Amino acid sequence: MAKDSRKEGFSVEAGLVLLLGGILAWGWLATGPSNQELLANYAKSKDLANLVWENKGFAWWSPNYLGGAPTAPLAGTALTMFWMWLAG
Repeated sequence: MAKDSRKEGFSVEAGLVLLLGGILAWGWLATGPSNQELLANYAKSKDLANLVWENKGFAWWSPNYLGGAPTAPLAGTALTMFWMWLAG
């Protein structure tokens, strides 16, 4: 009888790829967010909070962020940005 050339189980190559991927993922997740990543979200939340205080309600246009931008897309993420603004 001819033997099947397929191996059953976990190959060494697959194990090395998973090990390398695990090491890279651990190194990437251990670094945490950079200041630039955190600053952009805080800047959006601070701008939105300032507009709400100035207009005494939700503002539909922001002249400060990116040289002028609609704030309607930010309405979907306002709650998460509120917590960042509150912590800042």
